[in-house]
Amino acid sequence: MSPTVRATERIQSLDILLNDLAVGTLVRTPGDYNAFNLLPGYRSLDKPPIFSLSLRAADGGLRRDPKPIRGALPPFFANLLPEEKLRAAMEKHHAATVRPGNDFDLLAALGTNLPGAVRALPSDATPVSTGRKPGGNRKVRFSLAGVQMKLSVMKKEGGVTLAVDDEHGQYIAKFPSLTHVGLSENEFAILALAEALGMDVPARELVDTTEFAGVPEEFNIMSSGKVLLVRRFDRTPNGARVHTEDFAQVFGRYPSEKYVGAAYHNIAAALISGVSFDAAIEFVRRLAFAAITGNGDMHLKNWSLLYPGDGRTPVLAPVYDVLSTIPYLPKDGLALSLAGEKSFKALTPERWRDFANRSRLPEGAVITAVAETAAAVRDKWPLLPERDVVPAQVLERIDAHMDEMAKVLDP
Repeated sequence: MSPTVRATERIQSLDILLNDLAVGTLVRTPGDYNAFNLLPGYRSLDKPPIFSLSLRAADGGLRRDPKPIRGALPPFFANLLPEEKLRAAMEKHHAATVRPGNDFDLLAALGTNLPGAVRALPSDATPVSTGRKPGGNRKVRFSLAGVQMKLSVMKKEGGVTLAVDDEHGQYIAKFPSLTHVGLSENEFAILALAEALGMDVPARELVDTTEFAGVPEEFNIMSSGKVLLVRRFDRTPNGARVHTEDFAQVFGRYPSEKYVGAAYHNIAAALISGVSFDAAIEFVRRLAFAAITGNGDMHLKNWSLLYPGDGRTPVLAPVYDVLSTIPYLPKDGLALSLAGEKSFKALTPERWRDFANRSRLPEGAVITAVAETAAAVRDKWPLLPERDVVPAQVLERIDAHMDEMAKVLDP
């Protein structure tokens, strides 16, 4: 006899795991409060795999459990959920079990296939309803953070298909925009440039929308053209999960605060204390890269940590979500503040020295990293084969911005 299925709204407690390790419980209580508590067993571990740097106390131990929050999940869990179009599509897809706008319902519905190695499973072991009849279509069940329409997919013989039920997608598929010409090609080329500079970049390719099969109506988009496939760095080739968290989670900020919850020097300082000096300098290189390429969307959720192996040692995650926003938003600037400034044109060497002091990084190391990155972009970009796929009008604006930034960064 199959077990009784229960609507997610009746699930009151979720067991939180890192892969198969029980970490804590997330409970919703009367009055619409949500409380997360670490398990004594996790707290008692000598060197537990890191769940979140936000839970690390100044002495290196674990903080006390956070207070219950009314009407919202704790920030760490809120940042695991999709936003805007993808969220609306996923809520519609799971309408039988998920109430619109209810974060706990959505987390319970998608909890077997979240970003990284986190799983959120009903504490009473009751299966979450699939919302389908026996023999019916399998449900899409994955969560990807962010606002862009993107899907977790697998490449199979005959095309690209969505990950359904508990299948692990190999790639993130980022669909073309209805309003921004050449968005997929833009990001494809900028990712290739980052790799040419020696940065850690996932494998990627461009495919046509016609190569997708079996996309449910809720996730179908009206645009045509190229889709950017990016290999998921939180899944190994054999499908194992690798824990990751973005800097909105590290700083305990909600997705709505991703543009205001911290400044770039805060990220650099966190990398120095929580990862390594080398990681902080690599962050500076990537930050300079964003300025040179005109990327105004490197907010808190577009920088992440990865916890490979035993999960105890964080590293800076590979580059992702990098593209030039300048062709579409000519007056765009940095997503976060760099030494009190967001304007690309204001990022002079003096501004980087100020940033270095706020970050507690050596001025010379920062200035050298910025100058070397700018020089490498000038050398590599004109000869990069991938720039040929970018529409001419978009490429022209990227080139113009890079020329202008060369004068700012190395006057």
